[in-house]
Amino acid sequence: MVKLVSWRAWTVHNNTTHQSGPTSIAESVHFLLAIQSSLRQVRQGVEMLDRKGKRPCAAGLGVVVRNDSGGVLLSAWKMIQRCSGAAEAEAMACVEGLRLAAQFLQEPVIVESDCARVVQAVQAGGDRSELSFLVAEAIEQAQLLRDWKIVQVRR
Repeated sequence: MVKLVSWRAWTVHNNTTHQSGPTSIAESVHFLLAIQSSLRQVRQGVEMLDRKGKRPCAAGLGVVVRNDSGGVLLSAWKMIQRCSGAAEAEAMACVEGLRLAAQFLQEPVIVESDCARVVQAVQAGGDRSELSFLVAEAIEQAQLLRDWKIVQVRR
């Protein structure tokens, strides 16, 4: 807390000397209490909201493996505690589906996804986006299969 008070005092000094003029004591106290509260939450592991007031993205993924006549062969689901968005969740689902198929099936596989970004990245053999590691993992799992392809579908 001593470092925060010193830092705030230096900030007030700089504002007075160079920029916007003096800052009130009440503003400084409010600022320091807000910082202290945030640090306490971090120490306690309390889930924090991001800058826009949103909680970190959580998702669930489900995988259904069907045969050529539509009968269910395998299914799986799991919760994703943190992900950057729908594209990452969809990429994780593709990896999980390919992993299941590689582990349990000997027949040709068609992966269906409604996420054009993931489908294009896998078809291209990789990309440089934040999904690149998941795409590489999907391709690695797919190479364990005898025959496979990925297609985009509308849901």
